[in-house]
Amino acid sequence: MEKQNHPVFPEYRIVDPSPVFAEALRADSNYEMDWLWVAAKVSSQQERQYCLERALYINPESAVVRQSLAAVAATIAKQLPETRPQTESNHWFKLITRFVAG
Repeated sequence: MEKQNHPVFPEYRIVDPSPVFAEALRADSNYEMDWLWVAAKVSSQQERQYCLERALYINPESAVVRQSLAAVAATIAKQLPETRPQTESNHWFKLITRFVAG
């Protein structure tokens, strides 16, 4: 059986992925709960964001994933400098925030 293609997300700049995250990428699961489990196990906000976006891609109706993704996006936003140029990741953050809110 051929695996379902998943979307290409913006670059997360994950230099040294955790073993759990690396294994999840190799497994390339199409199950929302798999990605939620990995999101709970990783410590990097960027890895967690990627996992939650994969879960949301699999199940766009999931309120749990939307809420979790909004919380991660808010945490990442707090870690970024206040004055930052419009970048691709900033653009994606704004799109995700609008999508989750709406």
